[in-house]
Amino acid sequence: MNPDRLLLVGSGIAVGYGAVSHDLALAGQLALRVSEITGRGARVDVLVTEEMTGNDVRKALNRKWLTSVDTIVATPGGPETLLMRSPRAWRRQIEAVLDYVLDHAPASLHVFIVGVPPLASIVRMPRILGLLSKISSRRINAEIELLCKSRSSTTFVPFEPKDLAGRTGTGRTYRQWAEIIAPPVTVALEPHSPVTAGPRSQG
Repeated sequence: MNPDRLLLVGSGIAVGYGAVSHDLALAGQLALRVSEITGRGARVDVLVTEEMTGNDVRKALNRKWLTSVDTIVATPGGPETLLMRSPRAWRRQIEAVLDYVLDHAPASLHVFIVGVPPLASIVRMPRILGLLSKISSRRINAEIELLCKSRSSTTFVPFEPKDLAGRTGTGRTYRQWAEIIAPPVTVALEPHSPVTAGPRSQG
């Protein structure tokens, strides 16, 4: 049986701070957890950088990726949170990404957008910056959730981790993060799931 193929794209938690390879970071832990739930093999390809913005995600998702994977798991918003960008401007970037996917991907492809955690919840930083990132992430996530609810092919995944990764992240940390993300993702991988049934639609 062919393995399920996922694409992890974005910045922030997908970068793999503290891990020597993506196999030991979120990508590898997500593949393991998805495989445990489905009972099938799972492969997670990675398109991530520390500075990847919403516009960068759009550029990275070429037609080759859109036609070769079953599910996309996106973790955008890291740079925007740190720089306190306008949530609505950020939403327009992600909306452009989803419009592109809608136009060029198979109808069965589902996109999961992982909520942006406050940066202080995943890396150590000064208290004032932590408070500002918390406010910024809440605003961004509110826009993400509204956008996802308007599209049948997109799901928002709330993400509120309890353990830091930072530069000293451990496999245990990434395992816990994968346990938050994997369950909703596996629903879209089931052949008869209502998440993937029917044509794509907007609004």
